[in-house]
Amino acid sequence: MDSDWGPWCCLPKLTGCLLSQQEHHTRKLPAAAPPCLVRMGAAVSSCHTESPVCSSHPCQNNGTCTEHAGEYACSCPPGHSGARCEDDIDECASSPCQNGAICLDRVNEYNCFCVPGFQGYRCEIDINECASRPCKNNGTCLNEMDRYLCACAPGYEGIQCEPPCPCPGISWPSMEAQSCTEPGLPCH
Repeated sequence: MDSDWGPWCCLPKLTGCLLSQQEHHTRKLPAAAPPCLVRMGAAVSSCHTESPVCSSHPCQNNGTCTEHAGEYACSCPPGHSGARCEDDIDECASSPCQNGAICLDRVNEYNCFCVPGFQGYRCEIDINECASRPCKNNGTCLNEMDRYLCACAPGYEGIQCEPPCPCPGISWPSMEAQSCTEPGLPCH
């Protein structure tokens, strides 16, 4: 192949010849040059012949194969281990999720599914159910797991410390209790 830059050839069985953009520009290679295209007679120091041991691609999960004295070794990507990178590391094995959350193992990461009342990446944050100030009439809110309790001031009752229902035998919260507080409505 001839061009303005001179004759080029693609050498067989070479790997690692893909040049960076800067190297590509410095060596004045054509923009569309194949990865192993080199100038005829040029030194090919950055290229190496493909190892027969690694040519069978023994490393799994995108592991990198390198040859050492006729043997191969695999460098595993994050999340995998084993002689051939065949094992998925269980990121849930260390129990990273807190407060009864369920851990889902993924490749090089995990996800926690929180039980009600908790949030955060590891479900480490207790949701404060008292943040909305649900207790009325100076009631004190007690934050519990996925619920709240109101400690009512004297003269108030019910889940949110409402005034007592004027109708005997009816308690909060109920439709009957709500109708008892509206003027002019009879007790049931």
